[in-house]
Amino acid sequence: MKNSRLYAVAICVVALMLPVCFLKKDAGEATANLFVQLNSDSPTMTAIRETATIRINQIVKQELGLPADYDFSFFVPKERNRLTLYYFYDFPYSQQELLFAALASLEGGSAPRGAMISSEVDFFGEGRELVVMIDDSRGELLQMHERVKAMAHELNDRYRQMHGRDLYNIAKSEEFAYKPHIGPGAIRLQSIKDRILDKAQTDVILDRIRSRILETVTNEIVRPLMAELGNELSFPQLSIFLLDHKAQRRTYIKDYALVS
Repeated sequence: MKNSRLYAVAICVVALMLPVCFLKKDAGEATANLFVQLNSDSPTMTAIRETATIRINQIVKQELGLPADYDFSFFVPKERNRLTLYYFYDFPYSQQELLFAALASLEGGSAPRGAMISSEVDFFGEGRELVVMIDDSRGELLQMHERVKAMAHELNDRYRQMHGRDLYNIAKSEEFAYKPHIGPGAIRLQSIKDRILDKAQTDVILDRIRSRILETVTNEIVRPLMAELGNELSFPQLSIFLLDHKAQRRTYIKDYALVS
């Protein structure tokens, strides 16, 4: 309850400051995609990511008829065990400090508890990103998602009142329903397609690759590692990840400590 009151006060303070802090976003201004994420130090998720990287590369090479020592990685692992709470698509560089200030109200607050790794594995993002779904039985991940979303809407509403347009691409940011997950990595879809000799069989081969990956990761990696190492998750840190396709920039630009 105390954290909730502090959060509400912080939102009000930020809201009061916005009218004098906003800079006008010009047409064509440089933007980037920002992802508000929880970082987990889970040894189970780390082991899943590392083991999956090896096995997925083996599967793809087998399906493409490539030798085992073929020197190319068809699966790109993530550098952290990260769970995205909210997406900010096309967020202007000039307004980032306002977002940082708003999110700073969460620093030192309680991290979501009760989240568990599940054995449900799927592909998101046009069948590129492998994800492990997270069991949020206590609803604390959803609650934090809603808090960040409310903060984002407050920023956007204030900006729209001043400039007559949205601060970021809110429709794209909220295109999909919130489903907590952690992505171990992504397959290089185009690289796989480029190495399929019979193009007429592309969809068939891709479906077979994905099916094998899901079965292998679920039954040979996730379930055994959960049984061995446990499936509880903790989130000691909230971070902002920046993705700028034009500038080819992918980096963490802000971290906020949370109390477990």
